[in-house]
Amino acid sequence: MNVFLVGPDIEENLSIRYLASALEQTGHRCRIADFRSSRDIPGIVRQIVRKDTGLVGLSLVFQRRCYEYFKLVKKLRTAGFAGHITAGGHFANLRSNEIMRDVPGLDTILHHEGEARITGLAELLAKGDQPPGSLDGITWRDHGGRVEHRPAQRITPLDSLSHPTRRRPDRFLGIPSAPLVSSRGCTGNCSFCSIRAWQGQVSGARFRMRSPELIAEEMAELHRTSGVRIFNFHDDDFIHPDRHRALERCRQILDTAEERIGEPFAFMIKCRPRHVEEDLFTYLRSKGLVRTYVGIESHAVSGLRVLNRENNREDNERALAILDRLGIYSYFNLLLFDPETTVVDLRENLAFLARCDHMPVEIARAELYAGTALEERMIAEGRISGDYRGRDYTISDPAAEAVFRLFLDALGDRHFWDRPIIRAAQDLGYRLSLTHRFHPETVSGDLRHRIVSLIRRVNRDTIGNLEDCCRFVEERDGAPGQEEVREFADAMRKEALSAVEEQLRTITRLSFELRISRQLARLGYSGRVTPVDWPGLLRRVALTIPYTALALGMVSCNNRCNHGDPVGDPVGVPPTWNAIEAELDDVCATSGCHDAETASEGLDLTSGQSYANIVDVPSTQVPLLDRVEPAEPDSSYLLHKLEGTQSSVGGTGERMPKDGTPDWRLTSAIYDWIFYGAEPPPPSEDP
Repeated sequence: MNVFLVGPDIEENLSIRYLASALEQTGHRCRIADFRSSRDIPGIVRQIVRKDTGLVGLSLVFQRRCYEYFKLVKKLRTAGFAGHITAGGHFANLRSNEIMRDVPGLDTILHHEGEARITGLAELLAKGDQPPGSLDGITWRDHGGRVEHRPAQRITPLDSLSHPTRRRPDRFLGIPSAPLVSSRGCTGNCSFCSIRAWQGQVSGARFRMRSPELIAEEMAELHRTSGVRIFNFHDDDFIHPDRHRALERCRQILDTAEERIGEPFAFMIKCRPRHVEEDLFTYLRSKGLVRTYVGIESHAVSGLRVLNRENNREDNERALAILDRLGIYSYFNLLLFDPETTVVDLRENLAFLARCDHMPVEIARAELYAGTALEERMIAEGRISGDYRGRDYTISDPAAEAVFRLFLDALGDRHFWDRPIIRAAQDLGYRLSLTHRFHPETVSGDLRHRIVSLIRRVNRDTIGNLEDCCRFVEERDGAPGQEEVREFADAMRKEALSAVEEQLRTITRLSFELRISRQLARLGYSGRVTPVDWPGLLRRVALTIPYTALALGMVSCNNRCNHGDPVGDPVGVPPTWNAIEAELDDVCATSGCHDAETASEGLDLTSGQSYANIVDVPSTQVPLLDRVEPAEPDSSYLLHKLEGTQSSVGGTGERMPKDGTPDWRLTSAIYDWIFYGAEPPPPSEDP
C-alpha cells in the first residue's frame, strides 16, 4: 500500500520517521510530506491524489496548528481523495472525540505509540477490511457514524523497533548532524505538559529506556553511513533517574560509541536540575557534551508550586553553578507567567536571571495544553476562554496580567515573531561551543568573551524591559489606561527593536569571525585569530588575489550545518523551497535585475534556476561567502544583500531589492529557510 505521512520534517522528524521505518519493514511504500504551514497544502494534496495513496497519516502534535490540519483534510476530500485518513500525536489523542466530531473527513485516530498501530491499520486496509479489526488504541466511526473508542493496551518494546528512516543529514560547521532518542516518556509530573497525560493512556511504565548497546550502535551506524559526528538527543530525560545508575548508563553508551566511531564527536542533551551531578557532567564533557538544556521553568516559589515542578530553587542554583564551573554551554526556559503569577514572582525570576545572565534563556507563559492538569484546573475554575483548539486565560493578579499583555504587545517581536534575538544569541553560543569542541585552537579568549558579552547584553535587555513593564504598571496601581499602554508599548517596541538591530549586526560579525577561524584551521593555520577589520581585509583579498579568495570560498562548499534543537516550541516553522522560489521569482527575477535575460552578477533567480544558482555557489562580490550557506544565514551573502549589511562582510553595491526598500517579509522567510538547512527542491516523484 502507498502511505503518506504528513508533518513538519524539521531536523528529521523522528516521530514520523519511526513510523515510516515500521511501514517499510512490513512491505508498504511510505513517503513523507513535509507540512510546515498552510502554504504547503496544495502541493501535498496534489502529491497524495496523484500517487494512488491508500492511507494518509497526520502528525497532529501541536494544538496551535490544528486548523491547518483540519483544512488539509477538507482539501483532500474536496480533491476527490477516497483513501483512509488517520491522525496521531499528543493533541489528536487527547482531544480525539472533539476532533472526530468536527472533522468529518477524518476516518480514525491512533493512540499512544504508533509503529504497531499504523502498520496494523495499513494491513487491515490492504485486505479491504475496515477498522477497528483487532486494533487497540484506536478511535473510529461505526457504520452509523457514531464515534467509538478502544483504549490502547499494547506497548512495543523499544529495542525491537527498527531505526528511523533517514534523509541526507543536516550539517553544522560542515559536520553531519543527526537527532536520536535513547528513551521515551518522562519521569516528571508537570502540570503544564501533555506528555504525562499521553503516556497515561497505557498502563505500565511511563518512562522507558533503550538498551545502551543499541544506542551506541545507532550512533556508530550514523557515522559509518553518513559521517555523523554531532548527535542531538531529543529525550526529555537523557539522564537515568537513579543517580547511582546514571553515570554507568552514560558510560555504556558513550564509551562504546567512542570506540566504534574512532574520532571525536559532539552531543547535546536535555536534563532536569536534580540530575546534574559534578562527576557525571565532568565525564559527559570529556566525551563531547557541547550543549545542555536544563529544565528550570521557574525560580519563583509560587511558580514551582503551580507548575508542579520536582525541582526547587536550590536545585536550580546548584545545577547551573556546576555546569558553569565545568564550562558546559547551557541554556534554560523561564515560564515567567502562569495563572497565579504576581509582580513579586516576576521579580524573583528576574533576579535569578540576573545572577546567570551569561546563559541564554527563553521567556514564555505557561499555556493550557490538552489533557494537562493545569488545563483541567482552569476549566473547573471557569477561568478560560476559547475551546479545545486553543485556550486562553487571565492571570489572577490584575497587575501581573497587565504586565503580560504589555510584554506581549511591546516585546513580542523581540522574543517570538520572525527573527527573535533570543534564538540568534542561543545559536551563536552553540556555534562557539561546537567550534571549541572540533577546532579549539581557533577560539581565543577574546572571542569567547565577546560572544558571552553579547548573550549577557541580550539577557540584560530582557531584564530591563520587564522591570520597566512592572514599574509602569505598579505606578498606575495595576490598571493603566489604554492610551497610556499604547504609548508606552510603542516607545518600548521601538527602543527594543533598535537594540535588536544593533545586536544582530554584532552577531553577524561574531559568526563571521568564527567561520573565518574554522576556514583557516582547515587550511592548516594553527594560531589564534585576533579581531581585525574583516570587511576591509576581505575586500583587499577579493580585489588583489581573486583566485585565492575563490579557492577559500570553494573550501566552504562542503560545509553544511543546521540549527540544532531550538529551545522550546518555535512560534513559526520555516517555509519550504517552493514558497521561497515563488518569492524570489516575484520580487527579484525582474527585468534589469535577476531575470533570465539580465542576470545581474550572473545570477538568474527565475523559477527552476534559482536554487542551483545560489546554494553552495560563491558570491561574485565576496567569493569567500556562498550566496546561500545552508543553516548559516549570517554567512550567506544573499541575506546580507537583502538586509543591507553587505559592507560588513566586504561586499559592495546597493541593498536588494533594487530600489533599496527593505522587504522584511521576504528577508525573514529566507532567513528561516537558510537557518533550517536551505531545504532543496522536492524530487520530481516524491515530496
